[in-house]
Amino acid sequence: MVTEVPDVVGMTMDEARSTLESRGFSVTNGAPVESDKPTNIVAAQDPSGQAAGGATITISPSNGQGTTVPADLVGKSPTEATAALRSAGFTSIDIDNSCNPPSAVVASTNPPPGTATSKTTGITVTCQ
Repeated sequence: MVTEVPDVVGMTMDEARSTLESRGFSVTNGAPVESDKPTNIVAAQDPSGQAAGGATITISPSNGQGTTVPADLVGKSPTEATAALRSAGFTSIDIDNSCNPPSAVVASTNPPPGTATSKTTGITVTCQ
């Protein structure tokens, strides 16, 4: 019988295990994953949605090292964008040569805004 798998992302590992086991699922711990959630908080589960009753659900804790590229960088000055990225925890920021004119504003970032990634991921800022 297929049953709904509770969404446990955001719960502590213990809360998630308890919730899933109370619904008849087996639980295994996966490797920590990049996430901006604190350590010991579930950052990923597999499967999600629906699974056969008694299926094994893998829950993976956050490694606490992730962050998300800020969504509001486009249109800002390169200095403002750099400050926002540093505030988000990024340590490797590359400002493209297109950002040299004093009137330059941010056109894009790579990875794009909203992307969840490691704080050590290099971020390239491109201007127009």
